[in-house]
Amino acid sequence: ILEGATQTFTIPALTLQKGLENSLFAASTETIRPIMTGVYWDITEDAITFVASDTHKLVRYINTESKPGLTASFVMPPKPAGILRNIISKTSSDIEITMDEKSATFKFDTYTLSCLFINGVYPNYNRVIPQDNPFELTVDRVSFLNGMRRVALFASMASSLVKLNLRPNE
Repeated sequence: ILEGATQTFTIPALTLQKGLENSLFAASTETIRPIMTGVYWDITEDAITFVASDTHKLVRYINTESKPGLTASFVMPPKPAGILRNIISKTSSDIEITMDEKSATFKFDTYTLSCLFINGVYPNYNRVIPQDNPFELTVDRVSFLNGMRRVALFASMASSLVKLNLRPNE
């Protein structure tokens, strides 16, 4: 599958598994915009960022533990991303990723998985994330999720939006 100039780097299995688990669920299932159905990998010299969005929710998972030592980006389709996530949950070895401009090959243990990228330009996800937000909210995760589940029953089926009214200490 690999054609032309290739780049290779190694990533720990746990790092890759966390990246896919924390982003794949947010990818779109609508095929109108195919680029939004995958997981965008934004690879820099000292971090890997996994991004997925269905235009209602946006997930950006930044991992600075592994340092690939190269700069690249691609959109991995949801099917190979799901398969890879499930297979690497059974291993603890490092994963060697070799990629060119159209595809990537993941090698570890006795497995080799190759996939073609989704063609297109992924939207600038950093533009929609506020950079100097002065507000910070700390909540008990379990209490917040339980409350959201109770009120989500009354949310619009089309948007599933829940409006929060925040006041000091409330």
